[in-house]
Amino acid sequence: MTPIQKLDRLGLSRMKGNLSSYIMSIITPIFATPLYKEFWDDRDQLDELRKYIEEDVEFDDGQSKSTDIISEEKFFTLKKFFYRCLTDYLRNIYCTENNLKITQSWVNLSRKGDAHRIHHHPNSVISGVFYVSSEEYSPPIQFYRPDILPYQFDFNSLNEYTSDRFSHHPQMGALLLFPSHVLHFVEQNNEETDRVSISFNTTLDGVCGNERSLTLSSLSSGT
Repeated sequence: MTPIQKLDRLGLSRMKGNLSSYIMSIITPIFATPLYKEFWDDRDQLDELRKYIEEDVEFDDGQSKSTDIISEEKFFTLKKFFYRCLTDYLRNIYCTENNLKITQSWVNLSRKGDAHRIHHHPNSVISGVFYVSSEEYSPPIQFYRPDILPYQFDFNSLNEYTSDRFSHHPQMGALLLFPSHVLHFVEQNNEETDRVSISFNTTLDGVCGNERSLTLSSLSSGT
């Protein structure tokens, strides 16, 4: 791979003209939307959770009746994993020492014929979805871009600059974190295999902003 190809792969530059006289243009993807992904590698506990959900969790129209499911003892280790990933998201993506706390958590059960309509998560900062049970052919979660393209060009190809949505296929044991305002949906499950996931919302925990800039907000702590 040439140096220019490496730069293009990073989305940083393109070369125009010949090598004797070229113009280097800079392409910078500004205001990106971060989609975070991490795996929970304890498959034994994942199998136990799957069995517990199948046998003991009560559902109402595809959603667990409990909206604080991770407070149950069976989910203690998974809850710690969620918080570790949220901290990683805040420290390494948002570059802040602020913290989040999980406000609500619930189980989604998608049987054959079920779908999740397009929606976002109001009154939440970062939302998460964790895949307890899914197959490679399960329908993907699809995210819509937060901004709207002003014109509908006849694009020769789609990329991060031209696409209006992004699809991500579920993987068992994977956690996705994303800004709660981003619209998303899941198409109809046409397979016999159920898809089981755990979702949650968050809010700021503690002090946010500062007094001098008139942005100070003190939020109650606790989980």
